[in-house]
Amino acid sequence: MAWWQENPIRMIQNNMRDIDAAMDVDDWIKTLKEFGCNVAMIGVGGITSFFPTGLEFQCESPYLPQGRDLIEEIMEKCHKEGIRVIGRFDFGRTHEKFYEEHKDWYYRSLDGRILRCEDTVTTCISGWYQQEYSLEIIREALERYPSMDGIFFNAFGFSGWDYYGNNYGVCHCDCCQKKFKEQYGMELPDTEDSSEPAHAAYKEFQRGSVAGALANICTFTKQHYPGLCVCTYSVDQVDMIRNESNTGIGRAYPFPLMSASLNVMSARHSWPDQLMANCVINATDLRWRYAGVSPNLTEIRLYEDMASGGCVDFCINGIFADYPDRASLRRAQKVFHYHEENERYYRSMVSKARVAIMRSASASPIHDNNKDMLGVFKALKEAHIIFDILLDEHTAKHPQTLSPYQLVIVPDVKTISAEAVAAVHKANIPLFVLAADAPLPEGIAGELALQITQTEADNAGAYMYTQEKDIFRSFADKDWVCLCGAIGFADAPTYRAILPYMSKGTFGPAERAYGSAITDKGCMYYSEAQQTLVIPWQLGYFYYQHGFQDHKQLLIDAIDHFVPKARALKTDAHPSVEMFLDDCGEGTLLQLVNLSGFNGTTIEEPIPMAKVVIEVPFAAAQITSLNGNAVHMEIKGESTLVTVEHLELYAAVVLK
Repeated sequence: MAWWQENPIRMIQNNMRDIDAAMDVDDWIKTLKEFGCNVAMIGVGGITSFFPTGLEFQCESPYLPQGRDLIEEIMEKCHKEGIRVIGRFDFGRTHEKFYEEHKDWYYRSLDGRILRCEDTVTTCISGWYQQEYSLEIIREALERYPSMDGIFFNAFGFSGWDYYGNNYGVCHCDCCQKKFKEQYGMELPDTEDSSEPAHAAYKEFQRGSVAGALANICTFTKQHYPGLCVCTYSVDQVDMIRNESNTGIGRAYPFPLMSASLNVMSARHSWPDQLMANCVINATDLRWRYAGVSPNLTEIRLYEDMASGGCVDFCINGIFADYPDRASLRRAQKVFHYHEENERYYRSMVSKARVAIMRSASASPIHDNNKDMLGVFKALKEAHIIFDILLDEHTAKHPQTLSPYQLVIVPDVKTISAEAVAAVHKANIPLFVLAADAPLPEGIAGELALQITQTEADNAGAYMYTQEKDIFRSFADKDWVCLCGAIGFADAPTYRAILPYMSKGTFGPAERAYGSAITDKGCMYYSEAQQTLVIPWQLGYFYYQHGFQDHKQLLIDAIDHFVPKARALKTDAHPSVEMFLDDCGEGTLLQLVNLSGFNGTTIEEPIPMAKVVIEVPFAAAQITSLNGNAVHMEIKGESTLVTVEHLELYAAVVLK
């Protein structure tokens, strides 16, 4: 078994600065040990070499003392303390002194601009430096330090962004133009807009270029260093898939509070043989690397990493000795200590979810900002419906992954593959598809036995009528729900229309606001024969963007009515309590994260909650609290009622 699969990982990444070449290694390791860290990620090469390099196109840190081999010292002392070391490389930039003689290595915008920051220039993955010379940099480091435990690549892939948040667009360097023309017979698109004729081809070109470069690195490392863990922000051929929960000034709201859970879940179930590490970035923004986010947020993200089945993974810029945010370090240390004390429960977690969200693999596999997806994710979390995330491409190739589920939900049916829908139907699993507000691709329409034949784009003043009170049980005293955005009307003989569409009335002035009327068109369509519910409007998008509780509740009521066995647990907990349920090899692991301190912008301390009750569908014989919370259980028929007497931020229990 590979070392990274033996024990749960507690990793700290110190983004090393040039000045850290003179660091006190003993003092740094002392802090790692205080955390209970068992994997350290350190800067090795690329932009800056932290050891005496013999390569022409790599610059040593000017602060590296004469005769010192920092990496050798770190490796030797970390290994002596039982700490693994992953070397970090950044091939996304070089020192500017190489640019004039090797312009074909670098990113260039449509109007010929390069990306320069301080004394570095951004490279392009199509160029010789990233494609070929990166291997030489890796080779030198591994030949010099063969006991290195892993390698990580930062900024791997295409990037037209600078550190100020400016996007310079599609790279038009000579290498990109030539390769794209050779592969597709087309000119590069001017922009990244999806309306560009070459957009789809360019996305494919990007994926292929990254996969090809990564394959070269993985082939080399696995051939010569088979025990080496390869890690980056990709899923292809790597051992450890990495993502980040980070923050940035100027980003659009809503704030992604549960990003750590989303990031781990997005990879965990489609690549179960690969480790998932979601790096919790402490910085407020790239421009303010030494001012941390709320310590409450740091702690939440680390608990979510762990609870979702990923590594505990934390990052600061620089080293601990002069890091100014000690409050966040203390909070992170708290989670690390808990994980160290209870790591045996986190070795082999298997989700007990009965619901899967299936999303498109055409988006970046581990960076999905689709609001249809995010809204469904948020709704299910708040309703305490335990779920996993699957990719359509993986599901179509490996339909056996569907076997644990009672329900599959597709947040945006227009982006999904027909093969994945067919796999769900073949497995005889109920299917909910959302955002069917426009004519569907022929393959999808055929699988669903439904086609959208009319789209009503303007629904200002239109409503949905909760006529079927047996389905929409939350709406006993509420008949009309606002309809936002476009809606599609279906031609579907095998479906029945439910949740009737109410035609647009007038809405102003108040004296003239009336006239909406019930129609025979539906805002949902259900087929018993197909076991399929079609929601022909963007429920997920509008719930994520606006937070209208009615939209969420329409979905949850439909789940409870049409798939009553979808819930893996029942609870009276507040919607702000995030829940996780997994088999951990020693019983069933139930975890709670209290997110009630979030007010939409600020993350305060959570509001303590008393006597949170959770019902799990089996009779347990024993309950153990992992973090000291007072808990007790009561058998109720074939179920167990678990009571957490006092919930602050986090609680975990094991039921046997």
